[in-house]
Amino acid sequence: MSNQAKGVTFLICGPTASGKSTHRKTLQWFCRLTHRNSFFSVSWTTRQKRSGEVNKKDYHFRSRKQFDAEVQRAFFLEYEAVYGTDWYGTPRGPLLTAIDSGAICVADVDVNGCRRLKGALETFERPKPVTVFIYVPEPDEIWRRSIGRLGKKSKDDLTTAEFETITRRVARAEKENEYRRDFDHVIVSRNEPDSRYRDAARFMQIVFKYTLGK
Repeated sequence: MSNQAKGVTFLICGPTASGKSTHRKTLQWFCRLTHRNSFFSVSWTTRQKRSGEVNKKDYHFRSRKQFDAEVQRAFFLEYEAVYGTDWYGTPRGPLLTAIDSGAICVADVDVNGCRRLKGALETFERPKPVTVFIYVPEPDEIWRRSIGRLGKKSKDDLTTAEFETITRRVARAEKENEYRRDFDHVIVSRNEPDSRYRDAARFMQIVFKYTLGK
């Protein structure tokens, strides 16, 4: 097998604060270091932008009217409503173009999005993507990380809206955990010292398997 990197797409799935963005940034760092092209599929969403997020970098923030118009013209490879209100979609053109260029691609999707995206790439006769599930076994750990991301110390510091949002996300994560065995690789993420770095190292081992010669 050649040491030349292959064009490959990684689909990363995991709950809020599981480290998906850290893995994506680590992959992009690896690509810069090894002079490989990388591509992050930036999803469209109709939800409100959160503090610190950047339009067109983290997500393309759009109105429901704009989103529906793109659905009608088959702009997305896959799309869905999350929690019944916020819509998310993976743009078709940029990802297919990046795959065709041989870039190492990464997309952050949920379990349902992963299934649909795999099917869409097969329909468009693109290489089978590598699916990675970040498994956080303890619901309390998802709570801890989610609270920390908000700059809060405990549940008592949360607003009612924040508490309800995290409650929904934890329930969704527990449900999605049931499907982890459907993925090519599972990274178990626990509340341990330096877990973020160990998780990133494990993810890069997966990347090396598919991008470097043995």
